[in-house]
Amino acid sequence: DEGRVRFARTTLPSSLLDYAVSSAHVGLALYDDQKLNDRLMGTASGKLNLYLKNALPVITTALDCFDFVDSAGIGVRVSEVAEVPAAIETIRRDYDGYVRRARAFYDATLDFAANFAPVIAALEQLRRGERVRDSSRELVAASGRSAVGHPRPV
Repeated sequence: DEGRVRFARTTLPSSLLDYAVSSAHVGLALYDDQKLNDRLMGTASGKLNLYLKNALPVITTALDCFDFVDSAGIGVRVSEVAEVPAAIETIRRDYDGYVRRARAFYDATLDFAANFAPVIAALEQLRRGERVRDSSRELVAASGRSAVGHPRPV
């Protein structure tokens, strides 16, 4: 099946998304650079999160909101669809490295279970009637991440 692209006209049930995505080698998340919402997508992209959850290297549109794709080494950004084959070849040359970095990026920045603990702690404080201190700046500084949640470039 190498080199094949498969598609279906029917909608895949959400319960099978991880199964289907995990069978791929690369995730393609291309967005319209003319739409403001798409230009601001970043880590809010459901497609991108699904691919990274399944440790797939990604190819995204070369928008500023996806600069972390390059800096984290989790994929390649392209300016036009014609660049996709070269991006695939770039990923292929260090596929295991891209997979490892994609998995680590998801675990460190996007995995809900791993990253929601501060919110749960604040909710517990509120439940107990305690004042919740705004520690977002301290949390960001301690995490080594930028304010939008992805690792700061080294």
